[in-house]
Amino acid sequence: MPQQDIIIGAADAGLGDNYFDAFTKAQANFTELYGVVASIGIVFVGSEAGFPVQDATTITLEAQTQYIITAPITTAKSFTVQNAAVLSSSSTLGPLLTYTGVGSMFNIVDASFVIRYMQLNHPNAQGYSMTDTVGGNFAFLSDNVRHLSGTKYGTFNDPQTVLIEVGAAFAFNDGLSFTGSNILINSIDKLFIGSTDVGFKAIDLGASVSQTTEYRDVTANAPAGAFGISGLVSSGNIPTGRLAMVNNCEFGGGMAALENITNEDIRWNFKDNSPIPDTIVDAMVSLNGNATETVITTINTPVLVAGTWVVERDSLFTATTGGRVTYIGERDIVLPIDVTATINSASGTNKNIHAYVALNGTIIANSGKQNRVGVTDPRNTSVLWQLSMSTNDYLEIFIENNSDTINLVVSDAILRAR
Repeated sequence: MPQQDIIIGAADAGLGDNYFDAFTKAQANFTELYGVVASIGIVFVGSEAGFPVQDATTITLEAQTQYIITAPITTAKSFTVQNAAVLSSSSTLGPLLTYTGVGSMFNIVDASFVIRYMQLNHPNAQGYSMTDTVGGNFAFLSDNVRHLSGTKYGTFNDPQTVLIEVGAAFAFNDGLSFTGSNILINSIDKLFIGSTDVGFKAIDLGASVSQTTEYRDVTANAPAGAFGISGLVSSGNIPTGRLAMVNNCEFGGGMAALENITNEDIRWNFKDNSPIPDTIVDAMVSLNGNATETVITTINTPVLVAGTWVVERDSLFTATTGGRVTYIGERDIVLPIDVTATINSASGTNKNIHAYVALNGTIIANSGKQNRVGVTDPRNTSVLWQLSMSTNDYLEIFIENNSDTINLVVSDAILRAR
């Protein structure tokens, strides 16, 4: 087909329309198109020289500008990130951006940064150095980013948000480190990170504090000596009333899954992780071969069971040798309560008795179960109950003599909340 003219707009005096030769005007058209793209903040980059703002050592990712990598690039220049810059490519397996320098690849100070659908390599450096000098103002958002190697994934000093969704870091000396007390969201979902370094920590919370902490489907492989998640003892990284969630994560290769943190810390919840046991709210104390008499001074009056108990287990509870289990979790919880007790009288026969669950020192009347015992006729009495517990609520076992004031002996017993 012969070349045809293209109508593009206003009429002229000769033909009634404005025509031009498409091939003759092609370069001008593309120049105009490039101008439109640039004006809305999009820059296509196919070489180191394609980054518009740079000097001998640094490339600047300008504010409110999206950079799209279109071809493999290798550079020794580090990147200075201005607020709301975006770096991306065609896919997670797209053109490789390699940084050969030794300082951090991306330096982010008082700026938010979005990086997505990128493949990076920074074998001699950490990937990200982010500092929020005020604290809690700026965000790091990573989506589908693949790191081939690096000395460290990144350091995040007091940002508002670190949100990493889908990614990998294959050969790293160290992982992610956090500092500061103004972090609003610390969230990682579907990240693999691997190392052969014994000093490796996949996620190092240090002394940082985050309002929201959640790790899902994080897989880390490293040798013995390395740690998966490191932080402060006694939930020190999590504010009062908050709950850190760790779900479906795996820590292999010989590394320890946790440092200082445990699955029984009151502000951490672990579920379906390997090798970390699930967080379970429970407590159990036992009494075996007890000969201490529970003194009965008044008929039909419940008394705390006397004896020295053994603390068998407590998680989000504290338990004492006095037979008290206290809930220390910060969320109200509904728990079944199990009691079994072998009881006899200190003397006499046919003593009618009751055993009760007591909450905060007061018996729950409807939990009472009765039996009839004697000095040589011990009987087992079981109590089943269920109740809601708040922080610092505590449970105990009380018994009463409904026949007289003869003392009772609880020789063996178990109190379990679970």
